[in-house]
Amino acid sequence: MSTTVSGAETSPDAQVAQAIAHHFGLPHRRVDRKEPANYQDLADALVLTDGEFNVFEYARIAATHRGHVAAGHEISAYTALEVLYFSRWD
Repeated sequence: MSTTVSGAETSPDAQVAQAIAHHFGLPHRRVDRKEPANYQDLADALVLTDGEFNVFEYARIAATHRGHVAAGHEISAYTALEVLYFSRWD
């Protein structure tokens, strides 16, 4: 198991994620957020959502998950508040 956070190295999210991963001894990586999303990214993200999730934000989240495949991960999990989204990319 490993962790990933997207955003600037100085962002509070990145700093807290690094501290949590370090506390639990988990491998951790930080990636830059993909901005802005192009039309194809938005179209792909819309298909993966129910239309209520912000498609611009999810396009960036989906790009992070695709990056996990390139890093050799078999499964990627996204959590935010009460939302839990699992994706398996083949």
